[in-house]
Amino acid sequence: MVNLFKHFGIGIFVFALALSITGCANPTDSGTPDNGSGNSIPDDNDDGDDGDIPDDGDDTGNVIILDIPDTFIITGREEAFRATFNGVTVPGAKDMPIQDVINAVRTQAGGGAVSIHFYGGEDALYIGSDWVNFADEGGESWGEITLTGRISSSNPNSSQATVALSSATTVHSAAYIANISTGSNNRALRNNSTGVVNIIDGIVKTSFRGVAVLHNSTGSVNISGGTVTAGGTNGIAVRNDNSGRISVSGTATVTSANTSTSQGTIVLSSSGRDTGVRLEITGGEVLNTSNGTNSRVINNSSTGAVRISGDAVLSGGQGTIVRNAGSGTVSIDGNAMLSATGSTSVIVRNMDSGALRIGGNATLLATGRGARAIQSSAESTGIISIYGEAKIISANQERIQGTILLSGDGGSGRRLEITGGEVLNTADHAEATAVHNTSADSVEISGGYVSGRIAIRNPGGGPVNITPPAEVKGELIGENINALGISD
Repeated sequence: MVNLFKHFGIGIFVFALALSITGCANPTDSGTPDNGSGNSIPDDNDDGDDGDIPDDGDDTGNVIILDIPDTFIITGREEAFRATFNGVTVPGAKDMPIQDVINAVRTQAGGGAVSIHFYGGEDALYIGSDWVNFADEGGESWGEITLTGRISSSNPNSSQATVALSSATTVHSAAYIANISTGSNNRALRNNSTGVVNIIDGIVKTSFRGVAVLHNSTGSVNISGGTVTAGGTNGIAVRNDNSGRISVSGTATVTSANTSTSQGTIVLSSSGRDTGVRLEITGGEVLNTSNGTNSRVINNSSTGAVRISGDAVLSGGQGTIVRNAGSGTVSIDGNAMLSATGSTSVIVRNMDSGALRIGGNATLLATGRGARAIQSSAESTGIISIYGEAKIISANQERIQGTILLSGDGGSGRRLEITGGEVLNTADHAEATAVHNTSADSVEISGGYVSGRIAIRNPGGGPVNITPPAEVKGELIGENINALGISD
C-alpha cells in the first residue's frame, strides 16, 4: 500500500485529497452530489446540523462515487455505512454500523499505515449517537492513521467521543471532527491511550458545551495547525485529565468563550502528583473570546508544569489569561505575548504554591485601568521570578492594585524576585503603581528596571530589598523598603 503521508508529506496529501474530492464527487451545478452518471442524489436525511447525509447506495448504482487512491473512503448513514479502497468495498464493511466498518478497515490494513477519509457529501458524515474508536482488538493492531474529510456525531457519552484513539499508535488528523450534542458531556476527539494524536489541520469542535479535545492518558496530543474550538459558555477546547503532554504550536488556533471560574479554553485537571510538563505552547494562538470577568484562557489545577514560549500568543478580555491554582510551575519565555484588554483583567494569577517564571523576551500586557499583569493571591506561596528581557506592563490606575500585586498576609518567605527585565506602569496617574506588596513576604530586586509614578508601594511591611544593578524610577511608599546604593 502506498502511504501518501510518508512519501509526500501531509500538506501535499491534503491538497491531493481536495483535488480528488472535486474531481470524483462530480457535483452538479446545484451543489447536490452526483452518482457518477449525471443523476443527482436528493438529500434524504436532514439532521439539522453538519449532516445532510447523502444516500450511500446499494447495488442499483444509487451511490456517491468517491475514489481517492490508496485511501479508505467511509460513506453512509445511520446504521448502514461502508468502506471502499481503490473503488472496491472492503470485506465486512458494507451496510454496517460505523464501528464494524472501522474494524473491517483495521483488518484489511493488517497493521500497516492507513489513510481514512470520512465523506458525507456536501456536509459531514453523520454517525448519530455512535462513535469511532480506533482500538486494538482480537489480535489486530492499528498502524499509523491519517484522517481527512468530515465527520460529526451527537454522542452524549462522557467516556466516548465522535472519534477516539484507544490504540498505542499515532493519528494524524487534518479532518473536520465535530460533536453536535447539546449535552454537557459531549466530546469531539479523545485520546485514551499511550499513543499520539497530531492535529495538523482541519477543525475539531463541540457545537454547544462539552470538551472538543480530551486527553485522558499518558500519551500526547500535539496541535500544530487547524482550529480547536468549543461552543457555549461552558465549553472547553482542550482538557488534560492525565499526566500526558499537550502541545500547541505552529499555526494552530485554540479558542472558547468559557466563562466558568474553574474552567477555561485549556484546562489541566488535578491528576496525581506528576510535576512534569502537561502543557507546552510554543506557537499558535490560544484565546478566550468571552468578555466575562470569570473567563480563563489556561486553567491549571494540577501539579504539572506549563511552558509558554516561542511565538505563542494568548489573549482574552475581562478575565484571566493564565490561572495557576495548583502547585505546578508556570514558565513564560521566548517571544511569547500574553495580553488582555479588559478593565479588570489579570494576565497571570498565581493562587497556590506553584512557581511563576517569566524571562526571555516574553511580554505580559494588561491595558485596562484596573488590569494587573501579575497577581499573587492571598493564599499563594509560589515564588515569582522575572529575568532576562521580559516586559511586565500595565496601565493600572487603582490605588489598591498595580502592575504586580502581591496580596495577603504571607509571611512564608520570598514572594517576588526581579533580576532582569522591565516592570512598568505606563499610566499617567497619581496612583499608578508598578509593584504593590500588601503581604509580609519579601521582594528582592537586584536587576532590571522598575518604573511607575509609584515604583514600589509596600503597605504590608514585608522587606523590599533593592540592590544594584537594579534601576528603580518612581516614588517608594511604605516601610521596610531598603534601597541599597539606589537613587531615583
